[in-house]
Amino acid sequence: QDPAPPREAPAQRVRRRIMIDAGPGGKDSGAVGRRGTMEKDVNLRVARELAKLLKEDGVFEVLLTRGEDTFVPLADRSRIANEADADLFISIHCNGSPNSGESGYEVYFLSEKASDPGAQRTAEMENAVLELEGKSVEEEQQAVAILHAMQTTENINSGSELAALVARSLQKRVDLE
Repeated sequence: QDPAPPREAPAQRVRRRIMIDAGPGGKDSGAVGRRGTMEKDVNLRVARELAKLLKEDGVFEVLLTRGEDTFVPLADRSRIANEADADLFISIHCNGSPNSGESGYEVYFLSEKASDPGAQRTAEMENAVLELEGKSVEEEQQAVAILHAMQTTENINSGSELAALVARSLQKRVDLE
């Protein structure tokens, strides 16, 4: 985990600060592929590569919630980003599917509710990691309250626009056939 840099007003910073979360890690393997590939390993490699690419031009300051195979609770991931005063939070995940013929990608952004039943199932599966954290009901309710406080209209709209840009870019660059 990269240490959080000193806080400063975003307007004073020359470069935008991006926090990349490599999703599950440590005791949480995440989804496991049919050949034993673990989501946590893929996510970490993707997060490191994305960080490297974003740093190349010197336009962005890039931080990782984890730089190795360690378990970082969900609430800590957002806390790390908030303490670092990140301008953008990107969380990398690989979803599993019972249908081995499925392929593709999904881009999610912060919203008040899932866009469809499939997105709701994915959110529930991703949030099941809370059981590994051993959190009490009170702590989970506090985490939910914090997440709701983060859901401002401005962030939701900005996230939606960014997600659409990412999806269009992926569609042009990733050959899934």
